[in-house]
Amino acid sequence: MLILKVDPERPGEREMKIAGEILAIGGIAIYPTDTVYGIGCDVLNEKSVLRIYELKKREAKPLPILLSELRVAFEIARMSSIASDLAKIFWPGGLTIKVYPKIAFPRYFLDEEGKIAIRVPDHPVPRILAKYIGGMIVGTSANISGMSPPSTAEEALSYIKDVDVVIDAGPSKLGKPSTIVDASEEKVELVREGSIPFSKIVEELKIVRR
Repeated sequence: MLILKVDPERPGEREMKIAGEILAIGGIAIYPTDTVYGIGCDVLNEKSVLRIYELKKREAKPLPILLSELRVAFEIARMSSIASDLAKIFWPGGLTIKVYPKIAFPRYFLDEEGKIAIRVPDHPVPRILAKYIGGMIVGTSANISGMSPPSTAEEALSYIKDVDVVIDAGPSKLGKPSTIVDASEEKVELVREGSIPFSKIVEELKIVRR
């Protein structure tokens, strides 16, 4: 296991290239985000995705996806006008949006209605990593399922050690999981409240849609 320490604002190009190349050949990384520390791999590498399920002892629940930038969302997902507005308001940031995919995704990312959960995080590390693997990285928290999500690399390693690379950028600034909403249709529904209050989401949406 390789541990790379990076600046949370300006992660080193050399360190990110090393980590990105590990992911590109099927590796698994523990990495920081704006919310909590995540564990991720190439979304389209089934062997690596299954390994994440095993490491987290996770039941067959769909995995969220982090994106390198907003543009990717419109390439891979059917963004309703409300989803588009929410993305433009809150991304990069702590809001995960459920929408229908535009391209074929492995079953590990689809809920019972065939929706995916996507987010552009407000942290350079996952955005850079995603660029090495097609603009998308598995974005689940680096903990054993049902336990508290970690806000530092040390906490993440107390749960999961069998990974290929760990990127340590100090504590996550929010320390709380993202808020999840369903915006697959022309309405917004709360799935899970997290780092952004749902009341703020509703209020901001009203302002831009007046």
